[in-house]
Amino acid sequence: MPVHCLALPAPLRTPLARLQLLLRILVFVCAFKTCAATPQPAAPVYDGVIRQNPDGRMEAYLRPPFNNSHASFLEIMPDGSLALAYFSGTQEGQAGVAIVLTQLPPGATEWPLAHTISQRANFSNQNPVLLSDPQSGVFHVFHSQQAADAGESDSQVWHLQSTDNGRTFTTPRPLFTQPGTFDRNRILRAWDGSLVFPIYSARGNNSDQYSAMQINPDLNGDLNRGWRNFTVQGSNYLVQPTLWWWPHPHGPQLRALFRDRRAERIYYAHSNDLGRTWSVPVPTAFPNNNAAIQVNVMHASQGRPIALVFNNSTGADANDRAPLTVALSYDGGVTWPFQRNLEPPVPQPPGQGTGDPIIEHSYPSIVQGKDGVVHVAYTWNRETVKYCAFTVEWIKGERGGAMPLNFQS
Repeated sequence: MPVHCLALPAPLRTPLARLQLLLRILVFVCAFKTCAATPQPAAPVYDGVIRQNPDGRMEAYLRPPFNNSHASFLEIMPDGSLALAYFSGTQEGQAGVAIVLTQLPPGATEWPLAHTISQRANFSNQNPVLLSDPQSGVFHVFHSQQAADAGESDSQVWHLQSTDNGRTFTTPRPLFTQPGTFDRNRILRAWDGSLVFPIYSARGNNSDQYSAMQINPDLNGDLNRGWRNFTVQGSNYLVQPTLWWWPHPHGPQLRALFRDRRAERIYYAHSNDLGRTWSVPVPTAFPNNNAAIQVNVMHASQGRPIALVFNNSTGADANDRAPLTVALSYDGGVTWPFQRNLEPPVPQPPGQGTGDPIIEHSYPSIVQGKDGVVHVAYTWNRETVKYCAFTVEWIKGERGGAMPLNFQS
């Protein structure tokens, strides 16, 4: 019986050709097995559940009420709950973008779905700022508002408030009506009882924009009137100042760091008269990518360090709004010996242009609870808000810095 053999194509009839084909097959199989065996990071679940990260901190990805979310802000409430506000809607600047609010009760392990507290047809609400005032018992919410798709040059700052810890609110009303007025960072109370509200002008080109302080003597608890504006001279290109108080031989000194519209450096200035006049801002060693930053003073029992959360990159770096870093200073902001990434650098693919960032971990807010736990919230790729909780020791990388599972806000 004849034996029938499969004839090889002419290019594979030589031993060398067959060996080359075998090597290609082996390379393909090995590559396939390597890809299959390499564990891929699990996609985050936007369910608000607080889980422990392998690095010791706690974290959660909030359930977004709308498609696009940004610019979160944290505040500790009188009952120990943690309030978190941000803006959410179709896209920043478009019609119907709303200020939304959620609160985490003490000991809770899941963030509730945020609900709308301020929304206006054909307008875009942005940049909420929260103030829970223990003196009056009033919970204040401030935010910017602009006509939809009209840019920021004609924006205003609006105000609403609650006397029942955020369960109900007054009807929002305009507060600072100078066109281009914007807010972003925390309001501080001065030693004389007045309130210092850092704002900035978003009107015109980047070179036209500048920072200012709105100061209210707060004589009767009515924050709908009584504000006076004080411009930070020499602050062109510099916006969104974030403030802290620091002891000084000549009295308490108000210090500020600024976002840089040129996407180069974080800038610094100080005031010796409770925010009315300021030194000329100067660049620091920290980079800035034209994105928001925020500082907060930690507890005196921990040495009263200043904590700063910022994108550790410039506009010239490959990473647009990453990495996101938290840093500690024990000398009022002069030096920052401890730094730790909340989110790592993420390289952009070859050929990525200078348009919208493909990765965005930005616009952080930071507070510290009475128990010493540090809480941070920030934008997660404009899809939702990410929440993290950790200790000062965690920032420093010390032993015992891991978060307990039963932490309290």
